[in-house]
Amino acid sequence: MIRNVNKEAENAVSNAKSCIYKQKYGDARRSVQEALQLNPDLRFGFEILVISETLFYAKESKEWEERKEYGNPFAYSGIDYYSLLHLNSTATISEVKTRCENLSSCLNWGKKRNDGFNFPCAFVAVSLIGDAKVVLCDQQKRLLFDQTRETWALVDSSPNSGDGEIAFKQAYLDWEPPGFDANCNNVRLRPVKKPRTDYSTVSSCVIGEEQCSSSPVSGCVRVGEEISLESREDVKKRVFDAMPQTPHYHPLDKYKGRLREGMVKAFEAAFVDLSEEIRNLVDPQSLWSRLKGFKEQLTQLEEMGFNVTMLRERLDKLQEIAKREQPSQVAAEEFKADIRNEEAKISFVRTRIMELEGDIEKSKVVIDNRRCKIEELKKDSFKVVEEFKSLAKSTWN
Repeated sequence: MIRNVNKEAENAVSNAKSCIYKQKYGDARRSVQEALQLNPDLRFGFEILVISETLFYAKESKEWEERKEYGNPFAYSGIDYYSLLHLNSTATISEVKTRCENLSSCLNWGKKRNDGFNFPCAFVAVSLIGDAKVVLCDQQKRLLFDQTRETWALVDSSPNSGDGEIAFKQAYLDWEPPGFDANCNNVRLRPVKKPRTDYSTVSSCVIGEEQCSSSPVSGCVRVGEEISLESREDVKKRVFDAMPQTPHYHPLDKYKGRLREGMVKAFEAAFVDLSEEIRNLVDPQSLWSRLKGFKEQLTQLEEMGFNVTMLRERLDKLQEIAKREQPSQVAAEEFKADIRNEEAKISFVRTRIMELEGDIEKSKVVIDNRRCKIEELKKDSFKVVEEFKSLAKSTWN
């Protein structure tokens, strides 16, 4: 009997979709991985693989306790943002931003599809990716995260990782979502360049539903000049003890079960993170650069029923203090402008001096040429005089 490889691949993808609906993302990863091995050009295969891996971490963030008994050396005592983005700790900010944009595009593309394939926990996954971007693109936060991460484990990547994993990481970096027409029932694809890799080593950190373990997420809090480690739960307790909350979450009433639970936890985490971000502001510039985002988050949290009065008051007072720095900043900018003007004048004068020196050199050359001409004319004149004298003194013949 002839083996129908394409049919087997399609069945594997269908199984992966089913696993995603059941939130068994490790099983989904293995199924779509098998499908891609059977048919590397499988429609939506690569995209579903990216989604299943990201959603695995999204679900993992809600189920630390269920995995504590297993011995995964890559399940640190917190969310490892490097592993989440399939990057190592030497990745540049540009690489982090590109990876976050690609993964977010993949999840958002999934939400825009209209063939009925939606992704449970996508909201939490996008939130995780956003958290990773915030932490790894901020030098101070990244330093604190790296220092905390060193206490989680002594390894940075899988000892079994090889060229296949490196190639797949590049595939992650290069991935672009396919085009689609929202007015059509079927997705309209455009050619997408996708490097082909060995999918058997997709991720060292995502090794299946049954094999991963973790412990509660850890966070860092700066106290004076010292850095203290504080568990995520301790931070949450401290924040909610200081600002008790009874949010109604009415906008989430249309969601049910674990999806709603995940969104609730995400908003709770967002409230805690926002309060800590405000507390960790270091200067007025850090406030102005993030003020718009703070206000948007406050509005969203308020819509969920959070009492954000204390946060708003803190922001208002910080703005009042920060505004006192603005006059000095304006004066400093004016001085900088004066310096730039004077430097421009100096540059202009130097350029003019060089031009004048060039004119002087040209004039010297002209003078030398004229003197040479004068000498030549003198010689010609001397010859004429001598010839004249010679003829005048000659005898009469």
